[in-house]
Amino acid sequence: MSDTIEVEAEPATQKKASGPSPATRAKVKKNKAGQQVVMNHALLATAAGALPVPGLDLLGFMIAHLNMVRDLCGVHNVAYDRQRGRAFLTTLATRAGVTMWLRPTLASAVKAIPGVGTAIGSAVGPVTSGLSTFVLGNLLHAHLLGGGDLHSFNAEDYADQVNSPAARKAYAEAVEQDH
Repeated sequence: MSDTIEVEAEPATQKKASGPSPATRAKVKKNKAGQQVVMNHALLATAAGALPVPGLDLLGFMIAHLNMVRDLCGVHNVAYDRQRGRAFLTTLATRAGVTMWLRPTLASAVKAIPGVGTAIGSAVGPVTSGLSTFVLGNLLHAHLLGGGDLHSFNAEDYADQVNSPAARKAYAEAVEQDH
């Protein structure tokens, strides 16, 4: 007597469960592309913050923000032009983002002090520049992913999130994953 058991195979004509809908797949793809845009620009802003020349670091920081807004609009097929991007960032800075841009500005100003100031500013600048870019990018990305555009983004709605401990933790985790 044999110890094997014979089992009939199921017919191959059964349909496999279908995956996510095309709309869901497109949203997931946009989400991944948007996250990559945010991370790339946060890293660029971090590098700009490390520049030892006061003012030059802020220029790089602002360029990273403008390019990130442009690239996120491209990912989400939202109308963008340079004027609109500048207006968006200016509005954000004057309403909710004062602290978001104050720290990188102070870090840049400290670099003007020879020796110790340059060392402190060069140590603090990358962190503050990268963090603020990461937070801004994720807030804008979530807004655009939800169907919004640059005109409908209300900076005051996001003011509390810009400086939250959760945002700092998310940035630290993202940087750690990227390495």
